[in-house]
Amino acid sequence: MAAHWRLAGAYLLSALLLSSVDFTHEWYSPLSTPEGPADWYSEVGLRNGAFVLGNHEPPGGRAHISAHLPEAFLLPVYAGAGPEGGGIFVAAWLACAVGWFVQMRRSSRRVSHHA
Repeated sequence: MAAHWRLAGAYLLSALLLSSVDFTHEWYSPLSTPEGPADWYSEVGLRNGAFVLGNHEPPGGRAHISAHLPEAFLLPVYAGAGPEGGGIFVAAWLACAVGWFVQMRRSSRRVSHHA
């Protein structure tokens, strides 16, 4: 049972760490509009406690790495779209919780098969 608590602690620390760093890559991805091309950027990575795949207005177009106090992206998943773009955000805590749940299920199955 103590191993389960150590595992939960490891996943909690992972969630805190993932919520404390930003690591994104942005690239120029202009939109085609009836008025002509519009400046727009795409982004992928980890930002503000969430895994991100989305689009945004300028400025952009670079790799970004920073550390900060933990930020909690409270929604587990968010997907949004607008007239020019959108994005998908998955909370780091959700990814860690799913990993912990899968690990717990696998370890309980191993224990039940050996009993």
